[in-house]
Amino acid sequence: MAGLTQAASSPSVTYLIRRACARDAAAMSAIDGRVSLTAWSEGQFRAACAESSDLQQHREYALVAEHDEQVQGFVVCQVVFDELSILNVAVSPAKQRQGIARALLNQVLATAPTGVLRCLLDVRESNVAARALYRKMGFDEDGLRRNYYTRPEGREDAVLMSLQVPDRDSKGI
Repeated sequence: MAGLTQAASSPSVTYLIRRACARDAAAMSAIDGRVSLTAWSEGQFRAACAESSDLQQHREYALVAEHDEQVQGFVVCQVVFDELSILNVAVSPAKQRQGIARALLNQVLATAPTGVLRCLLDVRESNVAARALYRKMGFDEDGLRRNYYTRPEGREDAVLMSLQVPDRDSKGI
């Protein structure tokens, strides 16, 4: 997937979806800082962007959506055995509700390594828009992780969601 380039379109703009690299970490961190109460550091994103095409050596990876060479959104994933976990997904506030998150997630699912059977994620209970997107994509709500997220006024539950990934012939990142 090092050479992956996939176009995703909103009504008037085409985004390039590609494997994230270390130079994307600052932009990813900036986006996360604008949309998340518990944003990741630039170093955490840099680790997820480490260059490796061998998932046996590096099971965490990230994709970015860019327009005019500017990162507008990202998804960070981790593969463990037959499960693909979505660790973080975010889109720049000015670009939200344009299909970027859906395109990123669709690309993750389409390029999931052979043998992945299930995709997992958790989302803040209050993030109604994200939960609706995940349900539209076929994710089921499996349960709650109580008091998982921090908030300025206390704690918040995480909604656990999963999607069965159809078995496909040779694919991979």
